[in-house]
Amino acid sequence: MDARKAFDILWHLGLLREMHKTGLEGNNWLFFENWYTELTSKVKWKGELSHQIIEQQGVRQGGIWSPSAYKIFVNSLLTTFEENQIGATIGSNILWYSNCC
Repeated sequence: MDARKAFDILWHLGLLREMHKTGLEGNNWLFFENWYTELTSKVKWKGELSHQIIEQQGVRQGGIWSPSAYKIFVNSLLTTFEENQIGATIGSNILWYSNCC
């Protein structure tokens, strides 16, 4: 599993689903739904702004909450790795993935 660009490809609807599965609900869940629904960006090039681009994936770069959002999103995958003893080896060392959150 390559997590180098994971922040850029995190799927917003998948994140909201995982947040709900962890017990986040009510106004707290609605806050994050509103935060990630129809998230838009513009590109600035030589002083000119592009049209709005609707973003459907990726966490907010530099956001304080972004690392936690990624952990919530990937946690069920890591749990599956652990339950099925799927991992990697380096030499004779077996590295099992474990629950990150």
